[in-house]
Amino acid sequence: MTGTKPETHVFGSAAGIADFLFRFLAAKTAALGPGRYLDVALSGGKTPEKVYQALAGRKGLDWRRLRFFWGDERCVGPSSALSNYRAARLSLLAQAGVPRANIHRLRGEAAPRGEAARYSRLVKSLLPLSGGTPSFGLVLLGLGEDGHTASLFPGQARLFGSKELFAPAAGPAGGPGRITVTGRVLNAAENVFFMVTGAAKAAAVAAVLHGRGGSADLPAALVRPAGGRLVWLLDKAAASRLRGAAGFC
Repeated sequence: MTGTKPETHVFGSAAGIADFLFRFLAAKTAALGPGRYLDVALSGGKTPEKVYQALAGRKGLDWRRLRFFWGDERCVGPSSALSNYRAARLSLLAQAGVPRANIHRLRGEAAPRGEAARYSRLVKSLLPLSGGTPSFGLVLLGLGEDGHTASLFPGQARLFGSKELFAPAAGPAGGPGRITVTGRVLNAAENVFFMVTGAAKAAAVAAVLHGRGGSADLPAALVRPAGGRLVWLLDKAAASRLRGAAGFC
């Protein structure tokens, strides 16, 4: 698939990833003009949550210049332990004091098809457009051991070719349904950062970045923003199967 060549950075821990993200956010928000925002799509998952926790206490970032959205959500209420919104609120948004008006959650408790349509309209009304597609300033993504990202799982490649912005999606068997961003939006973003930690993810990281093990079928391998920056932020364990992985940042 054509698109931006990925950058890879390796850190000693999730705190190192948080340091990189903090520097990026601080530089971007400092450069914003009056009345402008950096629009960020958040991810669920264990690694993003650890990064959010490390990021929340950092000083020197004007959180009022950031607007937060979600790349995906489980079809559960906002108080559920499974909610991506709840995880981000507890680990980052509440701790950092992000203004309520800057938080735009996906309503997992709503009917999925209708909520996907509502959220698509909301995002399109607030974000700058690139060829008619909303363009996030930053999309944060995790990676599953099966190569999924957001709620785009293997076998759902149709959602990368979809004209929709957000769409209902099936989650793992036995779990709740999902609402997810589509490939159309991911690949129109200005910046996409994958955040991955742990040896359990090393095989998936190598498959995506080195094209191993049928990587063309892995949703994460289809994330290639056409005119943006694609960055993989890894800890040493997640990068352990990469050829020539860079040293610690």
